[in-house]
Amino acid sequence: MSRAGLRILAVIFVIADSVGTYIPGAPMIFQWLGRLAAPCYLFCMAWSMDKVKNRRQYLLILYGCSVGMGILNFVFSMPSLFPVVATAASGNLFATMFASGCMIEVFEYQREHPEKRLMVWGIYVAWQLGGAAVWCVLSEIVMVPTNTLQIIFTVCGNVFLAEGSFLLVFLGFLLYYTKKNRRAMRFCYFMIFFVYFINASTGLTGRVMSFLGSDILMVVAELLTGLSMYGTWVTANFSLDHMLFHDYQWMMFAALPILLFCKENGVPAFGKKPLWYLSGALYPVSLYFLWFFGNYLL
Repeated sequence: MSRAGLRILAVIFVIADSVGTYIPGAPMIFQWLGRLAAPCYLFCMAWSMDKVKNRRQYLLILYGCSVGMGILNFVFSMPSLFPVVATAASGNLFATMFASGCMIEVFEYQREHPEKRLMVWGIYVAWQLGGAAVWCVLSEIVMVPTNTLQIIFTVCGNVFLAEGSFLLVFLGFLLYYTKKNRRAMRFCYFMIFFVYFINASTGLTGRVMSFLGSDILMVVAELLTGLSMYGTWVTANFSLDHMLFHDYQWMMFAALPILLFCKENGVPAFGKKPLWYLSGALYPVSLYFLWFFGNYLL
């Protein structure tokens, strides 16, 4: 399978997820299939970072798409414009790919300029952690609405505030550096989603954080990791109901065989590059169409 074919498959998974999220009464299996979209998109991003002529120009395109979807999510969440909405428009994998691509670019830059390593990492870490701290203050103390914060920090390109938070962003980083070593890729992929699985099946992180007795610290921990923590400690260990219907991010692990099947020199799914770009455009178009259809036409 080629990367173009993988992009089309990712769009199909996004459509399935949007059907499960926005269409009333849709079977849960659609949202389960939707979990496979993010790893596919991140894998395509990882290969593209090597193949494009200008990585920074590619990142600017991702950034533009990220901000564009952030603005649309904000507009569609305004009750004055779109009243009586059962499910708000959400999702922005472009933000995750951009944050992951920026992490790769920072790593490559400091490797090429070792004399600037401390300065580069210092600025990057301060920017990311500082943004997360400002989010916590504005959200928990000032009580700024979440949709307003989301558009602000989409513009800032924060790794902790992208869809999936740090773990998913870091997955894209790992896929970039292991894409030609399938054994290493399998190991890294397994370890990332083992964390998701343990959290979903035992509520371990939520149990540990509950001992600290601070809801704010738990919010911070959820923000920094992307793991679901609040209330998970009351769930019985290995509760299938919780794992299948409440915290099923661990199902992204099922995308691994698809990624391993994708080859750098696979037979192209399309003969012309414009159609490759069309596969990227289908992501937001299908998501917003199904959101509108589910909320206003059914």
